[in-house]
Amino acid sequence: MGLLTEMLADDEARRRVPDPVLGEAVAVAIEPRGPGPAPTLAELQDACSARLARYKKPRRLYVL
Repeated sequence: MGLLTEMLADDEARRRVPDPVLGEAVAVAIEPRGPGPAPTLAELQDACSARLARYKKPRRLYVL
């Protein structure tokens, strides 16, 4: 179970992606929970900021 699946999503996948500054960065794709509206980008960013150090936060977020 991942960080976002605990609160906002049924499933999530994390991948390393190339980053021109850091060399690599984290990207996260989520499948929204239930039939309701998908979480907003702001909700996803807030969830990550509340639980992760700045350098560990995903640089890219995708909602499937």
